[in-house]
Amino acid sequence: MAMNKNITLLMLIGFLLWTSTVGGGINASNSLQLNDRAGSNSIADFDGEKLVYDISFLWFKDAAVGTTIFQQESEGCVARLTAETKGFIGFITGYIKHFYVSHMKMAGEEIGLQPYLFEKKINYQKREEKTITSLDYEKRIRSWSTTKNGKIKDWKSESIPLRIVYYDILSTLYNFRTSYYGEIQKGKDFLIHAIPEKNESEIHIHVGTREEELKFKKEENIEDSEGYFLIIKIPKEIFKTKNGEVLIWGNKNLLPLNVIVRDYIGFGDIRGTLREAVKVDTKS
Repeated sequence: MAMNKNITLLMLIGFLLWTSTVGGGINASNSLQLNDRAGSNSIADFDGEKLVYDISFLWFKDAAVGTTIFQQESEGCVARLTAETKGFIGFITGYIKHFYVSHMKMAGEEIGLQPYLFEKKINYQKREEKTITSLDYEKRIRSWSTTKNGKIKDWKSESIPLRIVYYDILSTLYNFRTSYYGEIQKGKDFLIHAIPEKNESEIHIHVGTREEELKFKKEENIEDSEGYFLIIKIPKEIFKTKNGEVLIWGNKNLLPLNVIVRDYIGFGDIRGTLREAVKVDTKS
């Protein structure tokens, strides 16, 4: 059970990383240099972005892999994240696989993303658990269901408060990349309404000061370079952590290079490292 929870955390790292912009590809042909790309300022720049991360925890290095892809479709945009254990760790955990999907529509004169459907699915051996959350802003209703091995186990709905728009972690970070919530400056804080999870419904993003950034780099042995250090607090239930804290070091274009999920229950800190960033053809 503890190992199963671990994979949820691994997934988290994957999808947090997923939000970034296609920078230079590592081990990829015809890709852009990671630190030599003009910053993206529109959702269109994300189309076809594919990021691959190696995930480590405890004494297991590169025990899992996370992959994210963003694509534009006729009715909006879709972000997909998959994360799964591999090798020996995959064998002893039953090759757990997590799959997250955020369906979003354009908002604010096509400069931002507003999710209307969020899905998450966990496969473990021959078991499958799936949760779907629907956001209907015309009726102002949030509804969600949980299915286990194809059978609906839970279904609930509640009203969405006036003037409130809920975001999942994927749409939040893509919007952040485009400065949809405001100009990104070191030392600045952002507060976003999150899809509620056990009485928690906020995502807080703090852009680290230069002092906070240098302290983090020293602790993690990261070479000093131009970029941004993000301290993110999310509902604890999402990744089963003690305080919901996620740390990201990204380059000047906010491409996450290093991600740490703090204090995952039973496993401590979980780390993700960018292996590959490429642009793929999503139309074929």
